[in-house]
Amino acid sequence: MPALRGCMGDWIYYTCLMNFGDVSNRISFAKEIHSSKGLSDLLQRTLDESERAVDIAEYLNGVKERFFSSMVVAVYGGDPQWYEFGNITPKNDAISIEDYRPQDVWKMGFLSLSGGEHLFALDGQHRLAGIKRAIVKNPALVNEELPVIFVSHKTSVRGVQRTRRLFTTLNKKAKPVRENEIIQLDEDDVMAICTRRLVEEHPSFNRGQIAITTSASLSRDSKSWITIRNLYNILKLVFRKIEPRATTKSLSWNRPSEVELDAYYNTATGFFELLGKYNKPLGRYFAAKNNSEGIVRANRHAKGGHILFRPQGLKIVTEIISELTHEMSLEQAVLAASKLPTELAEAPYKGVLWLDEASKIQTKADAVTRDYLLQKLGKLSAERKRTLNARWKSFSGGRNMPK
Repeated sequence: MPALRGCMGDWIYYTCLMNFGDVSNRISFAKEIHSSKGLSDLLQRTLDESERAVDIAEYLNGVKERFFSSMVVAVYGGDPQWYEFGNITPKNDAISIEDYRPQDVWKMGFLSLSGGEHLFALDGQHRLAGIKRAIVKNPALVNEELPVIFVSHKTSVRGVQRTRRLFTTLNKKAKPVRENEIIQLDEDDVMAICTRRLVEEHPSFNRGQIAITTSASLSRDSKSWITIRNLYNILKLVFRKIEPRATTKSLSWNRPSEVELDAYYNTATGFFELLGKYNKPLGRYFAAKNNSEGIVRANRHAKGGHILFRPQGLKIVTEIISELTHEMSLEQAVLAASKLPTELAEAPYKGVLWLDEASKIQTKADAVTRDYLLQKLGKLSAERKRTLNARWKSFSGGRNMPK
């Protein structure tokens, strides 16, 4: 395999290219780092049952612009050999081999594996499982190439400890992609794509109505309606539970066609237009070319204000609308929800969702508030209704629900 030889800390490693067929056939999972068969089997079952492996296989089979980072693989046994190039003759006169340090030239070469080695993935086990699944469905993928970093593993007690430490360093300490980064950059996540488009193109969202911040909460003196993270999560509810009722996995992993993306965008704009149509303060805010700050101050202040001018309140109302759309059109659902109380300083919100003394939303009370409002609309399931009053008392200081 063509390779680069490198060193970091006390690890010597080789960065190679392997095709998917060889990756699938030659590399196994990290069961070799356990002497206990029970622990090895547990690790294998965890990977076999993982939804991530299924998602990765679907990604490989469904996305033309697919790409992976390197997989880290431990190798022991067999007879690996490193063959340096030693001497390179450039074909381009602009490059002279004498310009490069000798030690850098000797880092390029081939890594040869005899076939008797044991190879197992330390980082990238779900990618490995996904590749194994993907090529079963689509054998044409076997010739695609993946960068693989090989490190040496020894089966002594000290060697196993050293490899296990590397395994946890690569996996436990790896930082997942943050929601803010998904919103800014993800080109497969439908909510992120539509959020960016709303903020960049739509007049109800591109004039400061959406706070571009890393926080999910608004500052007390914010002039914006909601944050970009709030908008992203509202779209997640709309696309998953209202129209067209897709799964979070499909919305996040596989970029749909441009026609489908336009349909999602139109669903989003239609939802917010209906919210503004049947909730006059919000409608005035969306339409305002001047004094939108005054509308925010009138509807979000220290004494409470309108429920739709609080991110948590918007989430509650969106969840209620999503429940109602199981039995009626989106417009009928938004109209029905608009008949509910809107002032936070009044019943049923005061003392439960809205805390007067602290002048803030009690975020943990969002589910019980939503269920109370659904009950008022006659749309709460019997199972949730049985526990509702007890849950209400736990947030209201022991008071029963208002009639």
